Amino acid sequence: MKDVYQILNEVDVDTMEYDIPELTSFEKKRMKKRIKKKIQQRTTKIRSKLWAISAAALIILSLGIGVQPTALAKMPILGPLLEHYLGMEDGQTLESYKTILGQSIENEQGTITLNEVIIDEGRLLINSTFETTSENIKLENVNPFPTILINGEEVSGNGGGDVQQLGDSTYSLFSSMDVQALDMGKPLDIKIIYEGIVPSMWAKEEWTFEFRASGEALLAVSKTISINQQFSLENGQRILVEELVLSPVSSTLKYHLYSNNDLDYEFDVRMLVEDGTGKVYEPQEERTLGKDAYFRFEALAEDVSTLKVTPFVISGKEGKEKTDYHEVLDTEAFEVEIK
Repeated sequence: MKDVYQILNEVDVDTMEYDIPELTSFEKKRMKKRIKKKIQQRTTKIRSKLWAISAAALIILSLGIGVQPTALAKMPILGPLLEHYLGMEDGQTLESYKTILGQSIENEQGTITLNEVIIDEGRLLINSTFETTSENIKLENVNPFPTILINGEEVSGNGGGDVQQLGDSTYSLFSSMDVQALDMGKPLDIKIIYEGIVPSMWAKEEWTFEFRASGEALLAVSKTISINQQFSLENGQRILVEELVLSPVSSTLKYHLYSNNDLDYEFDVRMLVEDGTGKVYEPQEERTLGKDAYFRFEALAEDVSTLKVTPFVISGKEGKEKTDYHEVLDTEAFEVEIK
């Protein structure tokens, strides 16, 4: 078998399309496991689809800590890893906002190397490499989602991710984990725990990484634009589009969706975002059907001066009660001045 470092350095990673696919069988199993684990706490956490995120889902990014030469020497993959995950163009870099670790942990099931992390607005972005000792693992069964603890407390289990196979037994894991209400300007003690990387084969092995990071560098160049646009639906549901947060990593449109009883939503409200050239921004992640909803999309180019936001409504029900209702609210569309 080729040396893992040679495999990783030779891999060619293509820019990925942003879409909102259905849950895979792996994610369904993962969701069930997560619910069982948390049921005693009277909470339910739902993982979204690999890569993009659907209603009530989310993610995280991070940081700006000095890179040590020893860490770089251990890096199994060289190049803009998280930049590719975010669909950024060749030549664009987020190095100033990353924490580059290069830490490896090995046990009987294989070796995981935590490569790099970014703390973004409301999410933590993570790239790791998994080299398994087994030769009988299928790509679709590899679980890229770790457990995250920040300052000693476990954060939301929601997130998106992707897995890329680099060799017969080597995989690149990308995760975007939801971590709302973080103080990005302060150092954070972060613990990342990988377990059950291939749930059907084992679930007890753990790979635990601990480090300190901050989103201060990214926060310093981020911009928040107040919007405060309100409207109501015919059934009484209220929507407040609060603000747009812009950073070199992402753009996040935050809004609040209020139901009549704060529990049941007859309708779900999504956002269509386009710029002056007519370019439509696809969601990287979305959280809807709640008071703290958001629509996250790619970082804006420097020449974008305005954005047009058009709300649209779909059914807020699930299962058999869900309908194919879809209505574009053209009368509630508004523009956001970027410059």
